[in-house]
Amino acid sequence: MVSKVVVLLVLALAGVVVGGGIPGWTCAAVRYNERAALEAVGAADQVTCDCGCGIWDPDCDLPSITAPIQGQSYFYRTVCPDGNTYQTEERVVCSFALGRCVGPSAVPTSWTCEPAWYNQLVWDAGNNQRNFSNEYTSNGYQTACHCGCGAVDPDCVAAPEGATSDTSEFNTVFCKSRAADDIVSVDIADARVYDEYICDTYNAGDCVEVPSGWTCPGHWYNEMEYGNLLPGDNPSCNCGCGVYDPDCDYHANDFLGLSPSVDLRCGADQELNTDNGAYCNNGQCDVVPEDWTCPARYYNERQSRQVGPNALVDCNCECGAFDPDCSYLTNRALFGNGAFPLFQAGTGDSHQNQDVVTDIRAFCAANSTVNVAPTAWTCSPRDWNEAWHGNTGPNGKVDCDCNCGVYDPDCDNEHLRREGDSSELGLYCGRGLAESQDFSLTCARKYNQCVQVPPAWTASCPAKWYNQVDLDNADARGIAFCDCCGTVLDPDCNHLDQPRDQIGLNCNASLPNGGSVNDYRTYCSLESGTSQCVQAPEDWTCAPNFHGEVASRSYGTNGKPDCNCNCGVYDPDCLREEDRILLGNHAFGLICDPEHPEDESRDYSESCVRNSNVCASAPSNWACPANWYAESITGSAPNGEPWCNCNCGAFDPDCLDLEHPLLCGIGSEVFVNGQDVYRCTPPRPVCVLGEGTAI
Repeated sequence: MVSKVVVLLVLALAGVVVGGGIPGWTCAAVRYNERAALEAVGAADQVTCDCGCGIWDPDCDLPSITAPIQGQSYFYRTVCPDGNTYQTEERVVCSFALGRCVGPSAVPTSWTCEPAWYNQLVWDAGNNQRNFSNEYTSNGYQTACHCGCGAVDPDCVAAPEGATSDTSEFNTVFCKSRAADDIVSVDIADARVYDEYICDTYNAGDCVEVPSGWTCPGHWYNEMEYGNLLPGDNPSCNCGCGVYDPDCDYHANDFLGLSPSVDLRCGADQELNTDNGAYCNNGQCDVVPEDWTCPARYYNERQSRQVGPNALVDCNCECGAFDPDCSYLTNRALFGNGAFPLFQAGTGDSHQNQDVVTDIRAFCAANSTVNVAPTAWTCSPRDWNEAWHGNTGPNGKVDCDCNCGVYDPDCDNEHLRREGDSSELGLYCGRGLAESQDFSLTCARKYNQCVQVPPAWTASCPAKWYNQVDLDNADARGIAFCDCCGTVLDPDCNHLDQPRDQIGLNCNASLPNGGSVNDYRTYCSLESGTSQCVQAPEDWTCAPNFHGEVASRSYGTNGKPDCNCNCGVYDPDCLREEDRILLGNHAFGLICDPEHPEDESRDYSESCVRNSNVCASAPSNWACPANWYAESITGSAPNGEPWCNCNCGAFDPDCLDLEHPLLCGIGSEVFVNGQDVYRCTPPRPVCVLGEGTAI
């Protein structure tokens, strides 16, 4: 091999001037820009990049040579101020900014591209700033991010001080650079705009487009996946960069003792936030409740949009404070554990080993403890007994959840749901249904289904109060109540024969408890058209609502008016006793034994004698209503005066007085006995014509 000195001397004798008269050049003139001259005589393998010679040697421009020469494994050599010459594979780089050689340790051994392309933005410790280093003039580009070179190019990670992606000094990313005999060359077709594209260092140098709307430096986006980090640097959850940073999903790593550590940076200046309680909440740094004991990132994932590695919103329970995500466990009931996991604290203080609660009936209470709904419960588990557990539904209030397999104790407070005001409690009539706005619906405990009460009732009273006995629907008061309110009589008022510790009486709908009345003489009457509490006579000894049922429409437990006899005072209903025959026993009854009101008389010859207030029997052959017999004696005349009731099978003693009106059988006209065409005289119990002919 002919030495380069000999070659240059030959060139000089031949009149070929190399490097002469170059201002600022401090090395031998023949060493400046020697490439063209040496290539001209076939000595390209003698070209050297002469470093530290006052000004930049064009021989150091990149790419110097684009292919191996004469089978050699290097492109050129670098001569450093210390006099040593280094081959390309020795990874020594001439720094334009520093005016000296850098290396050989400055370039990673895994770097597969030309060494001088690595870290073109070098750190100038003397000036405490980054300076532009080598520039390759052959393709018109200066410093750039080289992607796919076996190691992370620091130029891909940080722009120079004061430079941005749209400056002429730094605006290029080279992607998927092509290899040429193990040394990678650059092609302008591979160029992308820096900060619009970033280098995915984990995937063979692919370029990744930064999401539209990202306002921070592009290489900050998703560092965990794309790896644009210098050795020793941590990924950051960059909060407030216009688009959610996936690195925020790993902000809990420090808390959990996992690697790598992920920092949190906030605001327009992206300042480092070291508060353990801070997290990124929908683009703004926020702080979790003071008593929260789990990683901050776990809190309120649904709002913050910070889901964990499972890519799901989780209910994180037993974390000291209630996680708002647990309000949405309905998703878990509808779609299973895989759609909305429930976690509880693991065995360690770090909560690293949080346990998945697989019981689909489990839920998180407001005190951040795991509870379990009944086995037969079919709706969202956290909807069960919300008031007791301090929970609320997605509507922000406690709800009565009906038709869910098991009666919901929250339905005991359904009386809080009144027409015109549903702010205190909601009603859901089945899984997956919307909140009911029909105030005539109530959840009947007996059926565990929503049933409808008369709409007119709910104008004055909550639907929950209606017919509680039959629906087994006692509310928070503990027992069923006769609620006396509105224009509809409460069927519960038919049960006032029971002790007041078994059936209550509410005389003021606006005072569910204060309106409770313990006076055993008081009952609810609809006689005036509006429910009102009234009192039975002082001497009345039976259930108060048994008195005057026809007028009050407050019937007994058999659901119809009765003539209640032997109750201390004559019952006005007994004046209608003929309805037992005229309307049928199903429409009117006779109670002769007040100790056993359930033992209704089936003897149609019996009636309540007004004068004695006891039951007595008419003759066995009497065929008309029993209370029509001998009204002048019994005092039981329904019309206020006795009538002569003829054609009734037996002779009516009232017919002895011809002054009494004459009725010739059920349904006949009323006549004047003996003065009209008809008369009824003893001993025959029939009406006869004036000529004596019976009719």
